[in-house]
Parts: sequence; C-alpha cells; structure tokens
Amino acid sequence: MYLNWNYLRKSNISEQEFLILLCAKQMRSENLEEYMEDICAGDEAILVYLKTAELITFVKGKESLFRRARLTTKGKEFLEEVSVADFLPEDKVVYDWLATKYKELGKELGNQKKGKRWLAQFRAESGITKNDLILLCNHFITDSSRMEYSHRLDYVFFKPATAFDVRFSLEESKLWQYYLKYQDYFEESFTKNRNKTD
Repeated sequence: MYLNWNYLRKSNISEQEFLILLCAKQMRSENLEEYMEDICAGDEAILVYLKTAELITFVKGKESLFRRARLTTKGKEFLEEVSVADFLPEDKVVYDWLATKYKELGKELGNQKKGKRWLAQFRAESGITKNDLILLCNHFITDSSRMEYSHRLDYVFFKPATAFDVRFSLEESKLWQYYLKYQDYFEESFTKNRNKTD
C-alpha cells in the first residue's frame, strides 16, 4: 500500500490513529483485538475520539471496544484518499509533454483528471521519474504492440479492468509490465540519459 505522508500530516490524523483505522478495516474479516489494544496502549479513549470524528463505529456486542471497532464509510474514504499520490510539478512537465505527443500522433487524451492521477501514482509507486518516465512512456506509446493500452493518454499508466475498479494497481499497469519486460534495457537507457544531463 502506498501512503501519502503529506496528506496524512495535513489531515491531522496521527500515525497511531492511522494504524487504528487500518486495524479497524481488517477487523471486519479477522479478530485483531490484541493488536488494536496494543496500538491504543490499552486506552479506549482514542477509539471513542475516532468514533466522534465519524471514522470508526462499534458493532453491537459485549466484547471490548478494541474488538468491536469497525471503519465507517468516512473512515474507508480517508484510507482511500491517503493512498493517493500528490500530483507534483514534475508530473505536470511529464503530462504536458505526453499531451503534446498525443496530439501530434492524433491520439486521444481521454479523462485528463484520471490520467494525471494515474501518472502521479505510477511515479510514486514505481520510482520512475522525470526524464526516465518520459523515455519509458515514449517507447511504450510508439510500440505498435501496445496500441491497445496507449490509444488514450489516461490508459498509459493504468487502465482499470472494469468500470468498478477505481484503485490504482502497479502490478496491473501495462506500462509497468512493459518496463519489467525490458528492465535491463531501460535501466541502461536511464543511466545513459542521466550521464548526458550531468
């Protein structure tokens, strides 16, 4: 799971509270009462505070609050949001370059908001940035065997398998799979590129 530390800090949710939310999310399918109690240092007050903040709720029962804590819809949304990478100025440079290239090739941009979000997530999770990312994308979008995944810019970094898939998955990214297939070539190209600019 990718964690956007800047978003977490701005949200005023502490690292401890974040762990509690993760634990509450898993409590639906497994008993993590012992871990929950450890994270809370045996104090149920933090759970009550998170309930007041509408991030968790308690299912009915006679067990302790550590056992009965579950995520609310708001808590689930928070965990979704905190796993999304920020769109950085360097991402804008890459996106603008790609948009220009796409227009030159007569291809569609598609949903630009999604395209930018997938680009930021790909960069954050893959560690491939700036000129290296442009080089990888250039190979990918001009490779005729990848046309199915590059006819729209928003599909370059990730194309959900169904309309219900809203979470980015690096492993499902065709661009990532392409990189892995030719990893030695790309790593060598990245190094050459960096040496030219130094």
